[in-house]
Amino acid sequence: MREDKLIPAFAAGEVPKSRSLAGAFGAFVVYQALSILFYGRGMIFRLAEVHAGNRRDPQIFIWCFQWWPHAIAQRLDAFHPRIIWAPEGVDLAWVTSVPLPSLLAAPLTARYGAVVSYNLATLLMPALAALAAFVLIRRIAGSTWPAMLGGYLFGFSPYMIGHQAAGHSVLTAAFLAPVVVYLALLRLDDKIARPWFVITLAIALTCQFLISMEIFATIVMFGAAALIVAWFTIPAISARIRDVAILSAMALAASIVVLTPYLYRVVVASGLSSHPLWNTTPFSTDLLEMFIPTSTLMLGHLPPLHAISSHYSHNVIENGAYIGIPLVVIVVLYLKSRWKRPEARFMAIMLAMLYVASYGARLHVAGYVLFGMPWKLLTRVPLINSAFPVRLTLYIYLIVALIASLWIAELRASAAAKAAIVAAVVLFMLPDLNAGRFVYELDTPDFFRSGAYRNYLTQGETILALPFGEMGSAMYWQAAAKMNFGIAEGHFGPTPTSFLAWPIVGAFLDGGEIPDAPAQLNAFMATHGVTAVVFRQQDPSAAQWRAMLESGGAKLQAIDDVMLARPDPATLERLRGASAVEMECRLDDARFAALLDAADRYLADGRPPAELSPFRAQQLGLLPPGWVRNDDGAYSSEGLWLAPENKGRVSVGVRASYACVQRLIAGYGAGAAPTYFPYPRPLESHPKGDLFQRKLVMVFTREALAHAAAGARVGLGSP
Repeated sequence: MREDKLIPAFAAGEVPKSRSLAGAFGAFVVYQALSILFYGRGMIFRLAEVHAGNRRDPQIFIWCFQWWPHAIAQRLDAFHPRIIWAPEGVDLAWVTSVPLPSLLAAPLTARYGAVVSYNLATLLMPALAALAAFVLIRRIAGSTWPAMLGGYLFGFSPYMIGHQAAGHSVLTAAFLAPVVVYLALLRLDDKIARPWFVITLAIALTCQFLISMEIFATIVMFGAAALIVAWFTIPAISARIRDVAILSAMALAASIVVLTPYLYRVVVASGLSSHPLWNTTPFSTDLLEMFIPTSTLMLGHLPPLHAISSHYSHNVIENGAYIGIPLVVIVVLYLKSRWKRPEARFMAIMLAMLYVASYGARLHVAGYVLFGMPWKLLTRVPLINSAFPVRLTLYIYLIVALIASLWIAELRASAAAKAAIVAAVVLFMLPDLNAGRFVYELDTPDFFRSGAYRNYLTQGETILALPFGEMGSAMYWQAAAKMNFGIAEGHFGPTPTSFLAWPIVGAFLDGGEIPDAPAQLNAFMATHGVTAVVFRQQDPSAAQWRAMLESGGAKLQAIDDVMLARPDPATLERLRGASAVEMECRLDDARFAALLDAADRYLADGRPPAELSPFRAQQLGLLPPGWVRNDDGAYSSEGLWLAPENKGRVSVGVRASYACVQRLIAGYGAGAAPTYFPYPRPLESHPKGDLFQRKLVMVFTREALAHAAAGARVGLGSP
């Protein structure tokens, strides 16, 4: 092909259409078989009993597979369901709600249920991604077998393996990324007319947005960067690159116009705040990760490698930066031998940019956080600041897959030698072959699966399913019941602040016990319209929940494998006006008084001040059992503070919001010097910043502590 038509490495000869379709179909069959072999062995004959991934995250997608068809059929506001996190609801515009896959799978969901639909979709995604990469690379490399390797490297990359293990179908649904590149190459080679390019690219971008907003955003970022780098590094076709850039911008604009109602909801939901939804710093690539995988790969279980990867700042599923020694060698050899070619320099620059971006705001080496990186400049940009830099590695593997395929296609070696090289590459990338890593056993009670709930729960009523929120399976149960009832909880990212403000929610999430728990629970249920509580009879915490509910006046009934509790309507009515702030202040008052009493009695008994802590006080019976679960030192994970200070003083504190802090200061502040809030800042008359449930610490002399404890005991009673 002529140099003025397209650069040589990207301009292979055309494959006849019949061979092209047959080859693509054959490749898909192979990739789908591998997906089932790697990920589906534990679920393929139990599609309704288990689900892909881990325990927590897949319930979001399974719930959405049920919700979107249900909402549209019932003419509900699909973007703001109020049957979850009731009565406030949640805005689905800014969460991983997978509307397009949910609607495409609607007939399957109606017949077999959302779990089956989700499982089949999850098994399909790696095969589709591999197929799309195969088609792209075959066009460039001009050879089927090297393209088969390239498709495998992309569709079964460590990035895909990690997110398959987590059940993140929203992140494994990456098949449109190679499609976008394929369309760009068609346009560069003048194989598709300008109008059709704009239309097809707009459709691809729109579909990607409705599958995964995160991948949509990174496709736009990656595409823009690729066009800019290509324009500088491949001047021979700069005019064509500029044409593609203009047409791509038109396609993106068309996609945005189509998605305007959805994008409006995204902006409203996110607020375009400069404050990220997540702390993304830990979700960055480690410098050693190129050579050392996590345990989602077979090699990652080797003790020396596991000892290193266990120190990575991110969790084991975010594994996309690993390439392995064979592929690193291939990439180096290819780029070194072809450095004079503009396309080689283009790919080298893109790889370097992507790797540097994946390092995030600060460089990590074996878990150690070092100096700042360029990504830090983007940490104040709305929306982008909530992206996980480690996930940019998706595009690293698209480039690496292309390089490996081109190198194998051009390698002058025997078939046996090539096969040995391919085997080494695949061996270093094999996923953990333990089928149990990629599936999770559903714990949906027969009460919901059999439909028995219809005899005990009224259509549309709101229940509380325990364990609470992300710790439990309420969304699975709601989906299994086809959205028959609402739930005053959920798991769509972080628990809403309006729910975290309720002390009983914090107790449910961290597993600790709190003072006056029955009243706290009743106040929460009254405010959120909860009329029933459901939990499994076999749950380890069932006895604790049962005692709490019975103490609060609820009537319990054992049905099948669940316990159904109906709170006392009169009790709820008396608490209906209670607010989260009021209930938190009641909690903070009781806990601070108990801590004062415990510290005073501890010292009065002549015990060593240096050993004073919440956990130690509980061990000695000075605090009620269950308030502190672990020995965390001065500050427990439940928000309690006890510690010795210099000159014989003692510090006492709780985690509290500012309104409750003001009450505690009014009661005990006169005897404290100094007082910190939010700790370690000294308390100001008008503290600034985030004042929701921050550390309050008061320091008392021995005499002041005794005086404060005596006052606390007046209203302390039995905690």
